[in-house]
Amino acid sequence: MSRVVALVVALLLSPAFLARSGASDLAPKRASDLRTLVDLGRHPCPNLLLGFALDTVQNPDGTTAPLIVPPGNVFIITSWEWIACASTPDGHPPIVSLFADNGLTQATLSFAAGTTVSTNSTNCSGGTVQTPPGVAVKRGTTLCVSDTDASIIVHGFITRDN
Repeated sequence: MSRVVALVVALLLSPAFLARSGASDLAPKRASDLRTLVDLGRHPCPNLLLGFALDTVQNPDGTTAPLIVPPGNVFIITSWEWIACASTPDGHPPIVSLFADNGLTQATLSFAAGTTVSTNSTNCSGGTVQTPPGVAVKRGTTLCVSDTDASIIVHGFITRDN
């Protein structure tokens, strides 16, 4: 009996079993799967009154295009960077949030509070957020930002939705 248990445990913990069970690391397959989203369009989100959509991709050649997630795929957020100036009283950093908005509801995906840096004329705050092992955004969902004063860049990649 103990041999059977040991064999089952060894099989379950084997790398081949883990890879087939979907427990392998989530990562882009090709460099062309990588995406950088920028806040150029500032289009409104369907359900977020004061936020804006992150729906523009910065291409490696310097051009931009709308974010299009192919059928059967998802966009995985790996990190995001933001800065907001003159949006809060001195000494109170803003909290910037990313939301998934499907047109009916919205869900918080990630949020961050920054460190405030004050100058004579501005009150700026910023931060970098890592999201290991990633945050999935499904096709047909709008990625939104809560703070209209924030500038934001989102890094991620497109992969199959298993």
